[in-house]
Order: sequence, then structure tokens, then C-alpha cells
Amino acid sequence: MILKYISSNGQEFDLKAADIRARSANFHDYQWTPQIKQLQFGDRVYRFDKEALYYTVLLDIRGGIEHRKETLNALHAAFDADVYALEPGRIVHGDYYIHCFINFSSTYANNPFTNNEITIYCPYPFWIREHTYEFLPKEELPDANAFLDYDYDFSYDYESDLTGQAYVINPGAGAANYKTYFFGPAVNPYMVIDGNTIGLNTTIETGEYVVIDSRNHTVIRVANNGRQTNLYNQRVKTNKSIFDKIAPGEHSIVYPGTFGFNFVIYEERSEPKWS
Repeated sequence: MILKYISSNGQEFDLKAADIRARSANFHDYQWTPQIKQLQFGDRVYRFDKEALYYTVLLDIRGGIEHRKETLNALHAAFDADVYALEPGRIVHGDYYIHCFINFSSTYANNPFTNNEITIYCPYPFWIREHTYEFLPKEELPDANAFLDYDYDFSYDYESDLTGQAYVINPGAGAANYKTYFFGPAVNPYMVIDGNTIGLNTTIETGEYVVIDSRNHTVIRVANNGRQTNLYNQRVKTNKSIFDKIAPGEHSIVYPGTFGFNFVIYEERSEPKWS
């Protein structure tokens, strides 16, 4: 099973390696906190909240004394890089990861190893598995009779250029966040999932792409030179929000096929799957 830490600046540390080995960790601990209204007999639960998670991990740092020092120096420099940048790293556990900061450390000698106890603070308390679906541009347009039937009007035509239909799956127990990456060249790109149109009133040039992020409610254009532009006001506006989460189960997607896009579903769990 994979168990590793990846810092916000891209450094990776295998926590099951010969020189760094996690001896113990409580990654399968979690808690939902009920919000209640007290009744004469018992409670009425109106929602559950989930607070940030803290995990305690004991690491064995192995090897000769000089190698252990080098390992600890590199590891803790990566921990601090996340804190200084205010950018979380990741703990990867099998197919899942969780965003985190290391905010406590205690190191002591215990020959022949050095023990390093760390606390992992996870501000967003869910383990995530990404499911990525890739949709490439179609070479030929479909029969002109193919269309979508809407009860309301859009600022541009969604009927004449529909060419593709596919399915995506959220395998989780709850609704999932997503990201859509629209790649240029594209004019007024969109896709429709279960009748909800996710799209933009804009032109994306060759080499550019736009990311719609449901969790952060952002719409960002990334230009060829890496410059980012906020396109929030260019999002398609209908009677549904483009930021609505994706319910569990299978969902149909239809799209015009005149541009490429990726659709990423972020399955969330309270704990990583046992494996």
C-alpha cells in the first residue's frame, strides 16, 4: 500500500521506505458532530458538521546517524515550506489523499532509530480520490436533428452542435465536488450533466484553458504564459448553479465535441479505504 507525504512545493517522501517508516498512525479515526434541537424526548438532528482533523503519526528514521540527520532536515524543511507558504501538502494513503499541514513535531533518539512524532492538521476533513474523464474534440458533426430541449433560453444555441453523450460516475456515498477543464480553441464552451449546463460565454484561445472549480466557486482562465484571469462573470447562468455538487451514482453528460475538456470528480470519504 502507498503511504507518502507530498509537500506543497512537490517534494515526495515515502513513509514506508527503508529510511523513513511510519510505525503507527490513526488515519481511520474520524467524527461527525450532530447539530440538534432538543425535544421533550430526545433530539432532532438537523445536520452533521465535521471539524478539521488531527492525526498523530510516529515515524522511525533509520540508517546511520548522519543519514538520519539529513533525512530529518529534508523532511522538516518540506513541512515548514507548507506553513510559510500557507499551502497544504498531502498525505497519500493508497488511492486517496488528504490536504494537510504538519504543525507539531517531537524528535528523540531510540537506538538504532530516531523517532519523530508528528501531528498532521487537515483543515478540510475529507480523504479524496480523483476520477478523471477525458473528452476529445470530435472530427465530424452529428446529424443536424440531434438536439437538446430546454424550457428556458440561452444566449447562444445549444441545439445545433450537440455531438457527444457519455456517462460519469460518482462512486462515493455523498455528493462530490468537481473541476471542469475547458481547452482552447473553443467558443462559448459548455457541457451538460443531468440537465445542468456548465459553460462559459467567452472564447478560449489555442493553448489556453479554463478551470471551473465547484468547491471554491471559481472560474479561472490560464493563458499560454501562465497568467490567470477571473472569468466568474462569464459563467453560464441558468436556474441551476454551475457549482452544484455531483450526486452519487451514474450521470449522463452531453457535449458539442468541437473542443476538448476534462471532467474530474472528487470522491470524498471520512477515512481512506481499508486495503
